[in-house]
Amino acid sequence: MDIVWDRGALSSIDVELRERYVTLMKSLLSPNFSYALWTIVYDDSTYEGFPKNMPEAVVRELFAGKGMKLRFIDSEGPRPRSYTEAGTVHVWHLTE
Repeated sequence: MDIVWDRGALSSIDVELRERYVTLMKSLLSPNFSYALWTIVYDDSTYEGFPKNMPEAVVRELFAGKGMKLRFIDSEGPRPRSYTEAGTVHVWHLTE
C-alpha cells in the first residue's frame, strides 16, 4: 500500500501544471493507496504567491475521472497566515 502525505506540493506548483501533477501521482500509486491532501482556500486578490488558492471546486475538478475517490475530511480557519491575509486549510483523503 502506498501512503502519500501532500501538505503543500500540489498547492505550491503553478496552476498550469496541476493536471499533469495529479496524473503523474496517480500513475505512481499502487492499488489500495491512501493519499492525504492539504489545501488552502483564501481570497486570490490579496496574495499571488505560493501556496496557491485551491477551493473545493478546483480540487474536485482536478481529481474527477481519475479513478480516485475524494472525500473531504476537515477544515481549520480562517486564521492569519504569513502568506495570506486569512486562509482556511482543508484536508482531503483520496483512495482508489
